[in-house]
Amino acid sequence: MAIDIAYGRPADNLEAYARQSGDVRIYNPQNLPLTDILVMDRDYEGRKIKVLAYDQIQTEGMLIYIPYHYSMTEGIISGCPKCPPPQIPPADSDP
Repeated sequence: MAIDIAYGRPADNLEAYARQSGDVRIYNPQNLPLTDILVMDRDYEGRKIKVLAYDQIQTEGMLIYIPYHYSMTEGIISGCPKCPPPQIPPADSDP
């Protein structure tokens, strides 16, 4: 359901949601709109498209989505302590 909302689709496909297994949680302490934190605009072959923009952790039957927004601003996901932090290109550049 969250992905439908993030892409601006209606969140009324209850039959499909009922078939989904597990418990999905979204880290969103600032209560930002899902359209702002679960997807981002990217250029692809000259067109702007929406792409998913979160990390996912699976634990104890839960899926936890951590939007890149929070990963970067709060440093939630840390990598190699000896490696430089990853550089995310601006949304309007080619990957």
